[in-house]
Amino acid sequence: MEKTYGVQGHSPEDLNPYWKELDETLNVHPAKEEYYNKMNQLVRKACKSLSWEGNPVPQARKNCQKSGHCMQGCMYGAKQSQLVTHIPKAMSLGTDIYADCKAVRLELKGDKVEFLEAVMIDRPSGKESNIVLKFEAPIFAISAGGFGSSTFLLKNGWKKKLPALGEYLAINPSPFIHAFYEEPIIQWRNIPSAFGVEEFRLARFKEDGSYIEGGFLIMANQLQPGSLAALIPGFGVEHREIMKQLPHIGGTIGWIDDVPSELGNISVSASGKRTITYNFGKLTKEFLKD
Repeated sequence: MEKTYGVQGHSPEDLNPYWKELDETLNVHPAKEEYYNKMNQLVRKACKSLSWEGNPVPQARKNCQKSGHCMQGCMYGAKQSQLVTHIPKAMSLGTDIYADCKAVRLELKGDKVEFLEAVMIDRPSGKESNIVLKFEAPIFAISAGGFGSSTFLLKNGWKKKLPALGEYLAINPSPFIHAFYEEPIIQWRNIPSAFGVEEFRLARFKEDGSYIEGGFLIMANQLQPGSLAALIPGFGVEHREIMKQLPHIGGTIGWIDDVPSELGNISVSASGKRTITYNFGKLTKEFLKD
């Protein structure tokens, strides 16, 4: 990554010592049999019958209640997000957490950040208040994800200092397909990704470089009734008849590897408006069709 993108400290040698600690902190483990819903069972059965490579998917879960709301936010705190792992740990070590606080500006003194200016958000309205805070520290860490971190630094005019800022955007396109099954599937219960088909994990190419197949991971899909209702085609009576069969609808989702030469970017205009661009390139489209 350092040679291609200029990212330091992210080589396998750099990261390997931390995986064990992360796995333990996030409670990572293969899903037990009781967490395989019907769709996961069918995907595993099909994978074995076709002699494809497939394996249980490591899960970052603890005290899972099988409610199936993994995509919407677990009501039981079973998904091991920062909210229930690293934030409590940081607080136990003396970290102060400021809720409803929006980072706005980094003030520079030479090449060093002197302070961070932030504004409190009025929770009922969701708008910025008149309360402004200033944070001084020897080190500032920007950790708002690929979208948030890039947007914040671009708005602060860091593009010249960091030419790769906002570039090389990877989003893992995830197409999915659904079908009717004779047996009840009830895809919105239990966990969505207990088993993964890895037969096509790496893309295969001919000697001349032309694409053959692969470049994605296949897993059972999970959508709640509300999301399914919005995706199901038709209107009125036609739509209602399909909805009556909702428990029998199941499907799979493909997690596609982004093609390094076909990545997107994030930009911010002079007015502060963010634009996210991701054009599906030729090879990415081949992955999607496969």
